[in-house]
Amino acid sequence: MAFLFGKIGNLSPPAENPKPNGDIVLNFHLCPPAVGYAQLIPGNDDSTVLPGKALILGTALLPSGLIDHPDRPEQPVAADGSDDPEALPADLLRLAGAEGGFAFVFWEQAKAVLWLGTDRYGFKPFYYYYRDGELAFSTDLDRLVRNASRKFEVNYSVFSQYLCLRHPFGDETLFREINRLPQGAFLRYSVPEDRLERVPYFDYRSFQPELSITSQQVLAEGPARFTAALERHVGRAQKVVLPLSGGYDSRMIACGLHRLGIELLTYTTHKDYRYTTDTIAAAEVGKLLGTTHHDKALPTNYFTLFHQQKCGMVHFETSYHPWIVNLLSILPKEPFPCFDGLGGDACLGGSEITPEFWNLWRCKKYEQFAKEYFRWYKTIFGLLVTTAYLREIEALAQQRINAEIRRIKGNPNGLIYLGLRNFTRRAIALSTFGILGHERPIRTPFFDHQFFEWSLAIPVHLKVKTKIYRQLFTDYSGKTAVVPNTHQRPKDSRYFQKTSALWSKQVNRSYLGHIINQLTPFLPGFVNPSLKEKLSKKDPSVMHRDVLFALADLAYWFVTYQNNLTIRGWMK
Repeated sequence: MAFLFGKIGNLSPPAENPKPNGDIVLNFHLCPPAVGYAQLIPGNDDSTVLPGKALILGTALLPSGLIDHPDRPEQPVAADGSDDPEALPADLLRLAGAEGGFAFVFWEQAKAVLWLGTDRYGFKPFYYYYRDGELAFSTDLDRLVRNASRKFEVNYSVFSQYLCLRHPFGDETLFREINRLPQGAFLRYSVPEDRLERVPYFDYRSFQPELSITSQQVLAEGPARFTAALERHVGRAQKVVLPLSGGYDSRMIACGLHRLGIELLTYTTHKDYRYTTDTIAAAEVGKLLGTTHHDKALPTNYFTLFHQQKCGMVHFETSYHPWIVNLLSILPKEPFPCFDGLGGDACLGGSEITPEFWNLWRCKKYEQFAKEYFRWYKTIFGLLVTTAYLREIEALAQQRINAEIRRIKGNPNGLIYLGLRNFTRRAIALSTFGILGHERPIRTPFFDHQFFEWSLAIPVHLKVKTKIYRQLFTDYSGKTAVVPNTHQRPKDSRYFQKTSALWSKQVNRSYLGHIINQLTPFLPGFVNPSLKEKLSKKDPSVMHRDVLFALADLAYWFVTYQNNLTIRGWMK
């Protein structure tokens, strides 16, 4: 696995040979003493090196400059060209406009200034901590924690968010002192001044809906705009990988790429729900489009097999996605671009844009919205955790939701932005950039800059209950539109695949009980003492998958990092 790692500040110079495996090292130094370094540990991921200046990990598609990309037209890029000490270097300006998911380190030797950043949407995870004149950073949270010169405290607010909401909101992590780099901003660290500051360069909150746009305009323009986005992200590739589900997002990509004459390698595994259309619908879509389709059955003991691997890949940010790991064994080793439908529902109208939520938002009933949003979001954990913790857990999670709402209230697109910054970035995108993007280049055409900004101009009322998206999907999907999708329970029994709840199988329940029980030494009196017995008997009162997965993640996190933590007890 490729990743970035480095330190700068009041620390010893790096080792004489800090690159045992062919790692690429960028030294940060003043004359004469060294003050830090960054390492790029190579893998199959896309990466770019500017000698003595920058390390870039991930896919950064640029119209010009840092990465030669002949498929994109040459466009002039503004350079700083001034004596302004706060001016952005020209290469940073280019990165600010780059497509894709990436993280980078940029060193201004003349000014002794270090820049850290990610793609404008913050999809590529990049973590850092700063204390006492030392800044450490890494795209691999585990490497950052284990190479730290200090221990970290537990962030019980994030702990509560994880349990209630299945992922953190904002930029915090389970480690109180470690944060994720924000989207749309660089971190600037001045060595002479020992000053760390955030430098914003993009804010999607500035995009407002154009109320004059009609559904007819959207349906007339949408297909061509989306096809153009696909063309920009395909480049010169003739063959691509596409995880294909029974939903809207991946099918639109499949249909668009098919029209462009791109050879499609499609892959499917079903989710662990009581029923699914994914495997059957995806196979039929693949047949209609003539793709080379692969189906990977979910093993009965999948949670036991994949839980710990999933936690590492998503950096303990979400309890979602344990079944996605199942695809990794059949994805091709060749570095074909991997297209993913991330963002289709977020931008065009997904599950969060309900009539109730939209009515509360547009009427500016934010307090009521926050309560309803939390009620819709939170897991049911009252029977699994002792009553002593319940009230405080819910209060901490609700407070964090309230804080996020305050950032965007009054914005007509606020409901969309709330989901993009949190649910999409901190949960859903981790299946794309954490699991599927494990050593392969990722393309997310719904977040193509031009298409994304156009989608934000669509009035929100057209997106309620996927109204406009459903119509656009039907128009764009052509002959595949007759195949049912996961947004609707199929009436045709051929497409209805009833699946037993695999997570409740004995082998997974035994593992869940074992791993959750390991929370006890760290949080005495937290887990309901009867949980293990109820799991062994398959008691329906505790068989809520969401909270069991979240509890298992948190228990495994404590076990994994117990030697790296200063545990002061709950909120002490």
